Amino acid sequence: MEEAVSVFGNLPDITREPRFRVRVTANKEVAPDVIILSLERPKEFAFKPGQYLWLVLPKRSKQLGIIDRRAYSICSSLNSATLELLIRITGSEYSSEVKTLLEGDEVAIIGPMGSAFVPPPQGAVMIAGGTGVSPFLSILRSGTAGKFSLLAYNAQERPSHCAKELQKLSRVYQVILHEGNPNGTDLAFIGKEADNRPIFISGPQDFVDRVTAILLSFPIAAEKLRYEALYPSNEASKEMHDLFANNKQSGGVLQDFPQLGDLFFLVTRQTTNHAVLTDHNGKILFANHAAEQITGYTFEEMKGQTSRLWGGLMPPPYYAEKVWIPLQQGVAVKRVLTNRRRDGRLYVALATITPISFDGAIIGYIATEEDVTYLKDIDKAKSEFVSLASHQLKTPVGAMRWSLEMLLAGDYGKITPKQREVLRQVWMMNDRMNELVSSLLNISRIEMGVFVIEPVPTDFVAICKEVLGEMESRRAKKGHTVIKDFEARLPRVSADPKFLRIIFQNLISNAIKYTPANGKIKISLKVDDNSIMCSVANNGAPIPASDQPRIFEKMFRASNAAEQDPSGNGFGLYIVKLIVENAGGRIWFTSKKGEDTVFYVTFPLSGMIRREVDKKIF
Repeated sequence: MEEAVSVFGNLPDITREPRFRVRVTANKEVAPDVIILSLERPKEFAFKPGQYLWLVLPKRSKQLGIIDRRAYSICSSLNSATLELLIRITGSEYSSEVKTLLEGDEVAIIGPMGSAFVPPPQGAVMIAGGTGVSPFLSILRSGTAGKFSLLAYNAQERPSHCAKELQKLSRVYQVILHEGNPNGTDLAFIGKEADNRPIFISGPQDFVDRVTAILLSFPIAAEKLRYEALYPSNEASKEMHDLFANNKQSGGVLQDFPQLGDLFFLVTRQTTNHAVLTDHNGKILFANHAAEQITGYTFEEMKGQTSRLWGGLMPPPYYAEKVWIPLQQGVAVKRVLTNRRRDGRLYVALATITPISFDGAIIGYIATEEDVTYLKDIDKAKSEFVSLASHQLKTPVGAMRWSLEMLLAGDYGKITPKQREVLRQVWMMNDRMNELVSSLLNISRIEMGVFVIEPVPTDFVAICKEVLGEMESRRAKKGHTVIKDFEARLPRVSADPKFLRIIFQNLISNAIKYTPANGKIKISLKVDDNSIMCSVANNGAPIPASDQPRIFEKMFRASNAAEQDPSGNGFGLYIVKLIVENAGGRIWFTSKKGEDTVFYVTFPLSGMIRREVDKKIF
């Protein structure tokens, strides 16, 4: 089973990776084999607490002829004038060179990246081993709003440098310091505490494995556990690592595989599509020639890294919601992504990632990519053409409507009943054409990113009632009963009224279209789990199960929809989905035989995401 392909309109509007050249301001050893590297912070570098960046050493890259980079969590606060990285010196050549950096030395940073440890509004439980505390320091130092609990473990192999600072932070947040390895007694309060906070786990592999095993034994749902670089390992994944440990990919075959394995290896190695095999944490075990050609990295540069080496440019929640959650549920995903080559140039990839299971456990992933940048360019040209054509059509269609209304009003003299009937039919066709042109114009502008979201404190109930009033004649004609379930004293939420109106118009219009005569429509507005939720339900025929995966696609209509409304164009729900997701909300639906069809839209109580560009959509 595969997730649907995302449209090009979801891609960030960028042409280069976010790379900055900065100088070292300090390099201080704060514990045995642990340093804090302080860097200049570019004015344009805006990060969220919990994110990381890539550190590139220009001299090393020049010597090796590769762009050698490593990912490090940002531990400084949002208001800090510098970027601090807490780095454990592991003995590798790279970390040894980092240790020798002097004040004034120039390095490159790429970022910010990552979303796994970006906390939700309700806060988080954070469990750290040694230098794994780094991303959590950023969260606490920034005074992030929410309920946060930090359990920080210190051991000889996981030295902690910030015990005194953490003790001070315990005046604001729940901070518990431990010596040695985590155990069930330390973590028991997490299993007892009934809240909806996610649990962030960061530290060495053995630490992550131990903490995860304890938490799952309580039991705590695995969905609540979040990781950034290291995920819990298992015996199957260790065997996978051992199998590929000595794989240099020099052009030969894997000696450990039988003949069929040799054939598989050669086919995969020589296919023209980028192909990468990873362990269950996403760490690369194998990459073919095409992957090297498309990304610009050699296999030796990729080995042991994750695909964030060339990825990580999509909006942070995208990877969690659209990629990792389905994958961890065993669902293959197919997505259109913006990636970057080793030289910094960006490309658009159609990526397919498939989980590999053994004895019911996911042991790895196979990922393929195809460079489809040229298709994005074609799609952009198409959107620009549709936008121009729709704009040119808007004026004559509007003029026709104005003239028809004047004729029907008798401004040009009396008309016969037969003439009135014909003119009214023409007016109705003009109205449909105007709706179609408006939809095409809105879609093209949203897909091109040429629109503005301007959230202001908004009364959702008032706008919903206004839209209902506009559609009263259509509702009355079909004899529908409308049930309004509006929560009392619903708070004003920051939203763009013009976009909120379009959402209500499309959802309520669809409910009227597909609810049979004398049927019921229920509209609800309420606060639900730190979000404001709108739902529109109708008791019409359910959407066929085979059509449901495509219901938000452009120009798609359910097989039974045309029978009830032949004039529809299949744009309404597509527009609503574009608006909702671009504004930081969620949209979904349920539809089963014998039950109402219900469409849900939610926005966080913090409101729609503000979006500013040079040109407005409406």
